[in-house]
Amino acid sequence: DGFWTDEACTQVTNSKSVNLPATGSENLEHVEASCYNVEYWYCPDCEGYWLDEACTMLTNAKSVIRAEAAHELVHFDAVEPGCHSMGCVEYWYCSVCDGFWTDEACTQVTNSKSVNLPATGSENLEHVEASCYNVEYWYCPDCEGYWLDEACTMLTNAKSVIRAEAAHELVHFDAVEPGCHSMGCVEYWYCSVCDGFWTDEACTQVTNSKSVNLPATGSENLEHVEASCYNVEYWYCPDCEGYWLDEACTMLTNSKSVIRAEAEHDLVHMDAVEPGCHFTGNVEHWYCTACGTVWTDEALTQISNHMSVILPATGSENVQHFEAVAPTATENGNVEYWYCPDCDAYFLDEACTQITNRLSVILPATGAEEELGDVNGDGITNLNDATALFYMINGLLEMGDAESCDVNGDGDVNLNDATMLFYMINGLLEEQ
Repeated sequence: DGFWTDEACTQVTNSKSVNLPATGSENLEHVEASCYNVEYWYCPDCEGYWLDEACTMLTNAKSVIRAEAAHELVHFDAVEPGCHSMGCVEYWYCSVCDGFWTDEACTQVTNSKSVNLPATGSENLEHVEASCYNVEYWYCPDCEGYWLDEACTMLTNAKSVIRAEAAHELVHFDAVEPGCHSMGCVEYWYCSVCDGFWTDEACTQVTNSKSVNLPATGSENLEHVEASCYNVEYWYCPDCEGYWLDEACTMLTNSKSVIRAEAEHDLVHMDAVEPGCHFTGNVEHWYCTACGTVWTDEALTQISNHMSVILPATGSENVQHFEAVAPTATENGNVEYWYCPDCDAYFLDEACTQITNRLSVILPATGAEEELGDVNGDGITNLNDATALFYMINGLLEMGDAESCDVNGDGDVNLNDATMLFYMINGLLEEQ
């Protein structure tokens, strides 16, 4: 067990002195134990294999490989994919080496992507906005799943989307007394996020928009204003000084809004007319039949009125007065009237305000009434008529009016009528 540094064995040494230390390497690689190999360290500089980090337990490439792989397998059954959940084929997975196989004997290698089946998708995804009571989320009624994102990658559940404590954005409304045409309200708190109403600040007394409002008291003094050239139709309440566009007072407006931006007149142009002795004239003017306004210029800047555009009659000293005359049987009469020869006009009053015409003042003659037995038509029944009737019956004179000649009224004119007329004239018979 001796050590020398010369072949003649004259230079004695020892085991430690003859060894030179390894130079070392910074490239030593550590390989974790797996289903296929034991734990080892490998040096790429000298291509050596060791079983310890201090590199005292030398081995080789073959010795670090297990004779038989030692997988820790987990079996996964096939799962049908859902609308928002992936499915998978049947496979086996090793949690040690992260390997995937489609058979239990681990001969059919695959990977994590290949064993998964994509979700089928759904068109019924519902978006729920964030509110005081819940966070924003998406819900699928087909698979009853909840997600925090529209891509449905952040799965959650029904409980997790509900806030632990409601986060209301409250607005406080003071109580307001109702008016005749304006509603009032009780004191309440309103959340603009969830549209909730409460009658207490702690939000324990739930109410609604109808319950917090107090109805208007109403008014009997509502005034209706018809539409005109200057304004639209509206209703005005003098009690609350409110303006509305409907009688039910639901369409609130204001005094400015009921006035038209531009007036809409129905204009009539009146030419200038010279006055006469008994007739008024007028200046040229424009008149609106809708609002009754009068202007003296077409641009409607010079407002006037009906009295101002009238020119008074000039008058006449030649007016003639005619007294009333009763008509006779043969002569016309007339009513009382006044006549102006200057303007050829007729009036029923001296002031010449009641105009009429020539025909209207004439009273026609009454005409002579047919007298029974007045055969000769002289207006008097006497022996001359009896004689004339006798001659007519005997054909000596042309027959006169049948009504006057048929004295007895039997429809025939004969000697009986002449005889009866003779008796009547002499007072021996009363007139029929």
